[in-house]
Amino acid sequence: EDIWVLLLNMDLSSVANVHHGGGFGLGSSSAYLANAKDVQPHVDMIPETADCRFVGDVDGLISEYKSQEGEMKWNFASGMKNRVKKCTNCGKPNAFTLSTCNSCGNDLSQTELSFTNNIFMGFALGVQKGPFPFVISMRNQDDNYVVFDDLLALSPCHLNAIPTSTYIPDFRYLLASEAGKAIAFDLRARCVKVFQEQFWGNDAWRKKNIRGSADMSFDDMAHHLITGFNYPPSQYQLHLQFFAPPLMPFHYQAYLNDVHFTKGRFIPFEYFSAITNLSVTFETKEDTQLEEIFAFYKKHGVDYDEVWQKCFDRYGESHRLLANWDPADFDSVVVGKDVFQINHSTGALAPDSTTLANDLVNKDKLALQNYGRPYASGKPTGTYYKFSKVPSAITAFL
Repeated sequence: EDIWVLLLNMDLSSVANVHHGGGFGLGSSSAYLANAKDVQPHVDMIPETADCRFVGDVDGLISEYKSQEGEMKWNFASGMKNRVKKCTNCGKPNAFTLSTCNSCGNDLSQTELSFTNNIFMGFALGVQKGPFPFVISMRNQDDNYVVFDDLLALSPCHLNAIPTSTYIPDFRYLLASEAGKAIAFDLRARCVKVFQEQFWGNDAWRKKNIRGSADMSFDDMAHHLITGFNYPPSQYQLHLQFFAPPLMPFHYQAYLNDVHFTKGRFIPFEYFSAITNLSVTFETKEDTQLEEIFAFYKKHGVDYDEVWQKCFDRYGESHRLLANWDPADFDSVVVGKDVFQINHSTGALAPDSTTLANDLVNKDKLALQNYGRPYASGKPTGTYYKFSKVPSAITAFL
């Protein structure tokens, strides 16, 4: 079989030998395209800018407003922190239940729990910085919501949407009322609108990234969109995750390795929609476990395992249908953890012992993402939320 067909599908696990150019045996390994050239069309963020409201970091904000917490309508100090496992390889804060970093794939089994800044509440409150500036790759904003590009993009269009007037730690608190359901559907609608107007509506981006898009309507594409919530989250402010396939090559390989959309953590929006359309509601407490929620709704006819499996399978099918990655736009192939350089003249692959696969993950993210576009001096840019609040203006959902 042609190596490029296989690489576009990003799964060589069932192939005994692949010959192209000088010949290259892959055994039972998987492979993906890497070392992307910066040739992709990009979609710049909206041209709305604002300054930060609070000059300083999260700890400084807590210190300044802690004495007023008794008058606030939410748990301000604790709400500004996340309980996580911070990856020692790439630095990403991961949910404390994960055993593998969902950004770089590093083992987290021995990583200790720690507390990090709640960046999303930092956005809502206009905090200047943490370990890095809290600027936003802005896609849409108003007094109650923000839609923005994900800093750790898994696909060229990977968005997050958050409420900004109300503190809601995670999706569980939405299950007890119609108001909670309405918030979730509003977040999704805002993401779909951003994707349709800013990404799908960009002819160059759509044609380059989505195979067959010339013959697709937006309604056709909408069936492939990936949306949902994570629990536990890495940021304890409700956020809807929104992805338009295809995934980036490395992250599709991570999907095949069960690193993304993890069963028992990722809540497909289809599941949320099904359970909130029932005539029963679930009262969430702070210590409510997902297993309790799954068991409760299974008794009422909605099985998380079945919905998750159907959605998870669809995500891969959508990627394989829509992926339009051109091998000419990449200079390397990663097989396992080994890097091979592509000779574009002959198609042959040569071992590259000087390049680390993990280094290419970061390089490719910078080349393929739309976060922080337009870049300045080769680096992402951003702005602050122009409707930022003081802590006392935030309310608790429950």
